[in-house]
Amino acid sequence: KVTTPVKEVMIPDPLSIKSSEKVEKVIGLMEAYSIGSILVVNDNKYPINIVAYSDVLKLMLMGKTDITVSEALNFLKPDRRLITVRYFDRYGLNKEERE
Repeated sequence: KVTTPVKEVMIPDPLSIKSSEKVEKVIGLMEAYSIGSILVVNDNKYPINIVAYSDVLKLMLMGKTDITVSEALNFLKPDRRLITVRYFDRYGLNKEERE
């Protein structure tokens, strides 16, 4: 049984990128911070997806680094969104923050 509170192990303000940014910026951030994934947020900083290192590698191999993160996610993961986002959608939570 895990007894450690989430707030003790979570990152309160994780590195994120707006969906309108280019994939090239994701690559730069991953290199600069030595990280394997970046949270994708909308203009209201609401999490809408995540870009993983494996996603970036696929895009690099296809020569698609000059597209936006949003375009890349639609191309790579058209039916996938963060589980949390789907949960919020289902129950109508924080809808105004996402718009």
